[in-house]
Amino acid sequence: FRVAESPVDQKSSFYGAVREYEKNLSSLRKERDNLLDSLGPLRRQLEDAQSTVKALEAERQQLLAVRGRSDAASGALNETIDKLSVAQRRVRSLEKQLQDNESDWAQER
Repeated sequence: FRVAESPVDQKSSFYGAVREYEKNLSSLRKERDNLLDSLGPLRRQLEDAQSTVKALEAERQQLLAVRGRSDAASGALNETIDKLSVAQRRVRSLEKQLQDNESDWAQER
């Protein structure tokens, strides 16, 4: 068996619910405001991090360019060393031919 609420009880129950709603709404607004306040520094941190990433990417590009030039210089150096080696073998071969020819001339005299 249920006793029906009187209009006065209904009214106070309704106002109690409204007060609870307003209290919760106020609490949520304060929390929102606190979150918005903390958002500013986080945005600055994000901007700083993005700037750092951009600077590091620029440095990476510079290092890649230096590496490319270094690789090209190393390639040219290796090519020059190979040519020098071939030239040295050719000189030794020519010196040997010269010695052989001088030996032949000496025997012919």
